[in-house]
Amino acid sequence: MGSNVRLASLREERSFIDASIALLRQRRAKLDEQIAAIPYPVVDIPADIAIAIFESAILSTFEKGDPILVRIAAVCGKWRNIALGTPTLWQRFSAHNGMADLGSLFCVFAQRSLDLPIYLHIRIAVESYSAWWIPSILVEHGNRWKEVSFTSGTLGLEALTVNINMSSANGPDMNAFSNAPLRRLSIGHPSLLGYYAISPSGLKILEFFGDIGEREMVQVLREVVNLEQLTLCRVARNIEADTVVGTEPILMTKLASLDTGAGILFDWITAPRLHTLRLPSYLDFAEVTRFMDRSSCALRSLVFSTMPSLQFLQGLLPASAMASVSSLSIDFDHEIEGDVAELISNTLGSSSLLPSLRSLEVIVSYPLAGQIWPFVQAVKKRAAFAEPTRRIEEFLLRFPYVDEMYRDVDVQDLMQLRREHGLRVEIPTGIARWERWRGK
Repeated sequence: MGSNVRLASLREERSFIDASIALLRQRRAKLDEQIAAIPYPVVDIPADIAIAIFESAILSTFEKGDPILVRIAAVCGKWRNIALGTPTLWQRFSAHNGMADLGSLFCVFAQRSLDLPIYLHIRIAVESYSAWWIPSILVEHGNRWKEVSFTSGTLGLEALTVNINMSSANGPDMNAFSNAPLRRLSIGHPSLLGYYAISPSGLKILEFFGDIGEREMVQVLREVVNLEQLTLCRVARNIEADTVVGTEPILMTKLASLDTGAGILFDWITAPRLHTLRLPSYLDFAEVTRFMDRSSCALRSLVFSTMPSLQFLQGLLPASAMASVSSLSIDFDHEIEGDVAELISNTLGSSSLLPSLRSLEVIVSYPLAGQIWPFVQAVKKRAAFAEPTRRIEEFLLRFPYVDEMYRDVDVQDLMQLRREHGLRVEIPTGIARWERWRGK
């Protein structure tokens, strides 16, 4: 009798559980319907907005050698369809040579971009550059290259030149690049132009990061007279160069930006439209001033990649082309001598030289950051002028290293500039004692 009662009780409890399960399943089914009716945030983004997001992500990661579009396309079905249906997104291929499937990955980009020009960036790992060559699939699409860049971090690209010349066993098609619509090219040595039959005549941006000879430089420059930007690091002078290639300077009517550490270049070109010049202070200022006088250019932006000497400043700043400079950037990379400091304070502060200066940037790469006082004094002096056109409107301090070596920088002095003169002063992050000044 007792066992029957026990069995009935257990069956009743099981029936209750079964009913509860059925009820929960009904409630879950209703919740599933409600969830399905709510659009997934990613899916809800309009296609044109999604494409804009993709383009921004691609551009922001391009120099890192990261083929981010492959990961973007894997987020969801809608994003994959948008990516696959937009050939322009696949024009930019950025990767590093350590990828085992680099050729296959590039093939995907080459196919999905249809016949559009290709923007190519390969980041070369320092430890593997000596054993790497350009995959044949990249060479096969050489006639589509529009911008191509091989970078290698801290390794000078001149060391890569020979190894980039290496090819697969059968060798590349030497005419593969002859019809390429190249707009930008970044390489270590001009010999690559001949090796791959690259015609530089259509280039707008050309960057050489290795040592080249004077004769080679002139030969290339005569083919790229329509350049808009030129970067040229070092040139070895050839005594017999002028007897081989002539002596007349090359007229480059469209050159707007020049970044060079090769003083000899200034003897070989004339650039009437040049407005941005970046150069180290170890050059002969006489070469630079002769070039600017011959070009009759009106500079707008001047960048010193190293701290200029007193002689360099005294020789360069009075040049007529300097009168139009509105932006000056100086990499403060070593201790300032007293006479240089005085010249900076007085010259920049008086507006007698660089009268059009509106923006001053100082990149503090030297531990004695307290020596920025000449720049601060110059800004203060200009701020006192009644005429707004004589004032420096923007003063930027950039600190490339987060380090206590900046401990002697007078932040209060900088903040006073901001409060009293309305200047924009960049307070760097990462230094604890400065954080309380942020946003004030």
